[in-house]
Amino acid sequence: MKKAFLGLRLGAVAAAMGLLAMTGCASAGSGEAGNAPAKHAKVKVASLSAAADIPLYVALEKGYFAEAGLDVELVPVKSSADIPALLVSNGVQFGTGQPNATFFNAAASGIKDPVILATNVYSPNTSIPGLLIRKDLADAGKGAGDLAGANVAVVGPSTSSEYFAKSAIKAAGGDPAASQFTVMGLPDMLSALSNGKVDAAWMFEPLASVAVAKGIAVQATGVGKVASGFPTWLQASENIVKSDPEAVTAFSAATLRALEFYDNALAGGNRDEVVKILTKYTSMTDPADWANVELPTVKTDGVFDEKSVSAFQDYLVAAKVTEKVIPASDYVDDTFRAKALESLKNNK
Repeated sequence: MKKAFLGLRLGAVAAAMGLLAMTGCASAGSGEAGNAPAKHAKVKVASLSAAADIPLYVALEKGYFAEAGLDVELVPVKSSADIPALLVSNGVQFGTGQPNATFFNAAASGIKDPVILATNVYSPNTSIPGLLIRKDLADAGKGAGDLAGANVAVVGPSTSSEYFAKSAIKAAGGDPAASQFTVMGLPDMLSALSNGKVDAAWMFEPLASVAVAKGIAVQATGVGKVASGFPTWLQASENIVKSDPEAVTAFSAATLRALEFYDNALAGGNRDEVVKILTKYTSMTDPADWANVELPTVKTDGVFDEKSVSAFQDYLVAAKVTEKVIPASDYVDDTFRAKALESLKNNK
């Protein structure tokens, strides 16, 4: 397996160009820019175009990137697993996503596109993403531990989605091996639950709240019960780390500013301002659609729980999709976060 992933860098340019051709690039305005320092080169950021990327949207809308001298362009991707190839090829310079097998195999093969900080982290109280069960089954008394023979939808094999779903079933007393797991895109899960093609699904916001609100499904359990501390993180390409480390520090600082703004907005009762930004940068353009959506939990210092990621790596090794657990010291470069925090402290 290791040899297969040693070829990732050689094939990454072709893969990344194909991905860019399929997805296109989404440009965003600079927002409320102030007096910007010397401009860095334009940077592209792979984005899942979901609520989890709210720090990116805030940094764009509030002008934090522009004030840091950064010209940022969002590149939409469908999955976190798409991001490593784009980073390796320098098709994007930054990317947000969750830990995944592709990332760890790339790290094991010597590719150094480091994690520089966490953008959000699941808390013990985070309920979405979560395991949703068809309402008719839930009404009949079926729960997370009663899915033997059931068809459960996940976004990919051996992904965090599948890991969470299996962990939820096991935690409820069920046997994940007795369930069938079907891979499909998040939008397809809604219709599959509705027409009975699947019995349950591990779903993310905003579609999870839509499924519940429309009476299609009932939530059985939330991610906070099975993977508290699990992050969505920000990676930088090895190319920009070497060629423009100041830009990486500037990007980190702008993202940390956005995390603080977002956290303060929710704590201060200004959810409407956050929702206004989300309606601009996601496909859900009606503020009313966000009324029942659970927004991400963040840690404003950008730190994540390494134990939660190690537990996921144990799962990947057991599933034989990775060879070994990679220590955080091999894939995290904390120097940029530390420099960014110091810079923000000095500028207050």
